[in-house]
Amino acid sequence: MNRHLEIRRALPGDIAPITRLVENATQASFQPDETEVREWLFSKGLWIAHQDGRLAGVIAWQAENLVS
Repeated sequence: MNRHLEIRRALPGDIAPITRLVENATQASFQPDETEVREWLFSKGLWIAHQDGRLAGVIAWQAENLVS
């Protein structure tokens, strides 16, 4: 079995699939709407993993400048 994994920055077209993935992964205990996911896309680092042509994972982080 040859499984292809692609990791890349999320794009605006990924918002709906990310929303569904988060809902499914949390068994609907956390249900962000597309507006919230759009905010993540533009305010945090948001990367996605595609495996065999489908969204398989998402990661977000926010870096802070702690230098004073």
